[in-house]
Amino acid sequence: MKRVILGIFIGLLLALGLLVGGIWGLVRLAGRGELEVPSQALLVLDWSGSLPGHQISPMDANLGTPVTLSRVTEAIRQAASRPEIQALLIDRHLELPREYLSELDAAVAEFRRQGKPVLAHSELGIGTSYLAACLADEVALSPSVSGGLVLPGPRVSLTYMADGLAKLGIKVHVLHQGEAKGFGEQYARQEMSAPVRQNLGGLVDDLLAEELRWVGSRRGVDAALLHAELVRPERLWLTPQEAVELGLADTLLSRPAWEDRLEERFPGARRLSLSSWISSRRMMPTPGRDLTPDVDNHIAVLWAEGSIVPGISESAQVQIQSRAMIEAIRALAEADAVQAVVLRVESPGGSALAAEEIYQELVKLGERKPLWVSAGPVAASGGYYLAVPGRQLWISPFSVVGSIGVVGLLPDLSAGAKRLGLNPQVVAPLPAARLGNLGHPVEAATLAAMESRMALIYGEFRSRVLAHRPFSEEQLAPLAGGRVWAGRRAVELGLADHLGNLQDCLGSLQAELGGRDLPVRHYPRQKSLLTLLMEGSLRPRDLLPGAALGPAVQALGGGDLVSVLEREPARLADPRWSLRAELPLRLE
Repeated sequence: MKRVILGIFIGLLLALGLLVGGIWGLVRLAGRGELEVPSQALLVLDWSGSLPGHQISPMDANLGTPVTLSRVTEAIRQAASRPEIQALLIDRHLELPREYLSELDAAVAEFRRQGKPVLAHSELGIGTSYLAACLADEVALSPSVSGGLVLPGPRVSLTYMADGLAKLGIKVHVLHQGEAKGFGEQYARQEMSAPVRQNLGGLVDDLLAEELRWVGSRRGVDAALLHAELVRPERLWLTPQEAVELGLADTLLSRPAWEDRLEERFPGARRLSLSSWISSRRMMPTPGRDLTPDVDNHIAVLWAEGSIVPGISESAQVQIQSRAMIEAIRALAEADAVQAVVLRVESPGGSALAAEEIYQELVKLGERKPLWVSAGPVAASGGYYLAVPGRQLWISPFSVVGSIGVVGLLPDLSAGAKRLGLNPQVVAPLPAARLGNLGHPVEAATLAAMESRMALIYGEFRSRVLAHRPFSEEQLAPLAGGRVWAGRRAVELGLADHLGNLQDCLGSLQAELGGRDLPVRHYPRQKSLLTLLMEGSLRPRDLLPGAALGPAVQALGGGDLVSVLEREPARLADPRWSLRAELPLRLE
């Protein structure tokens, strides 16, 4: 009874909070007009947290226009033609995936071609924040020795825990189709396997080479010499003076001194926040308007972001939900106004079944209209599955692609249950139902059956790649097996066609269409948290962490796994029955 009362109380508080937040947001929205642009303005790159691609989680959305890569690049291009905007400033810590550097670089280049400078200042440049500062024509650092530059480069960090899990009575069976498919092996091993270590080592080396090439090309520094300097232990943290001596910065200026120099160079100019400009009402048309008969001819950019999940998920996270994605693909295929489609893939993978269903619709779309693909920071495993139907695949040097393989996880909790004195009893004549019994170990026959089914899935995955990429089965074998590749290497190996960002892909597609300067529209339309709640796509209870899993967890307590999977297949991602195709890396 207490739990019921507590649940009602929490629900009332949440409803009250949503009501107050909605009213406050509507007041803000009603009072927001077109942002007044000063007669002399300095546009400041600013956003909170890591820059999203096109969609953001409803939990992170507000009632205004979200700040995303698709809007930031468009805003910079628009600013290039605005005479009152005199310069672009990068003077704060900016978080973004490395691949987005090339996307921003293309937009900044248009700004620079108008004769407008791009200026950067940093107290302490760390990682991608400094890489973003390299977009500028001039980089200034604060002179204090407590500042400077820290360039850690890319890395992969995985914690192996087989021994720790064994102490809890947990054993995880990790089944791989692909010797370098590393997902999940940290649960079954105590150290990285040799094929995974070799592949990840090559990937990190390639990404580091791209990072140094990026810095070197923009700072006029030899990448090889820069590498030789940064591997020295004493170069762990570069002082401001060392950064200038290495050519990584142009001058040493405190923040007030830099502000004074801006005032001398642009007297009377006021700062204009890029994020505020984007959030104003009429900075630009909102990307992703619904398809209607009166829409002008255009190229559609369809963003496929997040993990791939089957059906419709109630998760508030950004995901590629197969049913929604298929509907979007069909709408673009049938819309006369859409002259061509660029699929922008930013996904580490997910459900093999969902990936196959979406793949089939993409093939049909490609038979009706030009379909090209641009790979974002990661288009691996299921993400690469979606990329292969494209007539051309464009990939950034920092993109990670490949991971052609399949992995399944079957945790065995029987030893832990026994240690706790638990002995669930299940009457189940069929093997699939016995997976729900926590008190019994996973049977050898079950593992063999899983391996057999995974081999079929892996074969289907390879066949999809072979249908679109110029490989024989023998040529594909050393490139598959779960191996991942950085962009430049992927192009050299034939896994992608061209090295370039989304803008490069769109420019080449425009030329393919006869040089027509068609407008570009981005899909799907970003929905705010309030919109999702009002249309019923998101319920208040879904905003409580773990609330959506409540019924599924309770059902699992009874050991009835099969009925739960049948009743709520999209809601429950049960680890004991997991066939996934994904890249479990955090590239920092």
